[in-house]
Amino acid sequence: KGVEMRHSNILENVYHTNFWFPLEEGAVHLHAAPIFHIADFPFMFAAPAFGATQVTVPKFNPQTFCDAVQSERVTHTVLVPTMINMLTLFPDLKNYDLTSLKHLGYGGSPMAPELVHRTRQVLPNVKLTGLLDHEHTEDKLTSCGRPCLGIDVHVVDPTGKEVETGQTGELVARGANIMRSYWNKPEETKLAFRNGFFRTGDIGYQDANGYFYILDRLKDMIVTGGENVYSGEVEAVIYTHPAVREVAVFGIPDPKWGELVMACVVLKPGKILNADELIAYCRRSLANYKVPRRVEFSDTELPKSGSGKILKRVLRDRFWIHQERAVS
Repeated sequence: KGVEMRHSNILENVYHTNFWFPLEEGAVHLHAAPIFHIADFPFMFAAPAFGATQVTVPKFNPQTFCDAVQSERVTHTVLVPTMINMLTLFPDLKNYDLTSLKHLGYGGSPMAPELVHRTRQVLPNVKLTGLLDHEHTEDKLTSCGRPCLGIDVHVVDPTGKEVETGQTGELVARGANIMRSYWNKPEETKLAFRNGFFRTGDIGYQDANGYFYILDRLKDMIVTGGENVYSGEVEAVIYTHPAVREVAVFGIPDPKWGELVMACVVLKPGKILNADELIAYCRRSLANYKVPRRVEFSDTELPKSGSGKILKRVLRDRFWIHQERAVS
């Protein structure tokens, strides 16, 4: 969806960008994520505002990314976790000089702990930063951080009531950086705001130190037998399997349980794994109701949006023809 933003919204985003991801004079920022997406959009304005050079690539792929970092001596970039996963698995990564890259921001979807640690192994000189806070410690790397100054974020239940610290709910936010409306979609805009807060559609919680954690998108949450399953939690476990390259977890219809947990998996080249083996692997780390009941393997990479996120909708919708989901 297109969004309408005031100049003041953009300016506020520039200030916030430099709070959590400082761009000093002489920095070189690579637009590897699409600039039509909010993840990288503010940097079009933040880079010149703070004296940084901008570099663009037509479309992200690991080779193009590495070529640009090496040739342009890139210091800063922002990627979504799917892109980071592709980069860390790039077989020629070690052949490039990426020592200029010092700051890698990430956001847009939950970051699996296994991916965080793998990224730190292959890019040891790069500082990983979530999209809300620049002061991440080792135990906070899977957090999206704390709100910037002037931004109010809460976790609420379905009625809009704020939940207690540590409890799960929808993240809502308000501040000068929030969009004005969805372009030409007044009804969707009305649904997106409640009591002055923007409903992010993200499910998560806040810890005792004020850090926020995103578990899933509300529309991707699976309800099986009355229990909520967060796809990101299941994906994080599957990503730890050494044979797995990509995974998407989503709900499929079931007459008894409402939904069943399904995983669509892409294996690394030359690796062999069957569904029973993967299910048994998941049982070691997950409660029984969270374990995938069906596994499908794909010979090609999973479908992705223009912003690089895996399109679970494309994978899921074929199972829901002529049926309605409880979560939408």
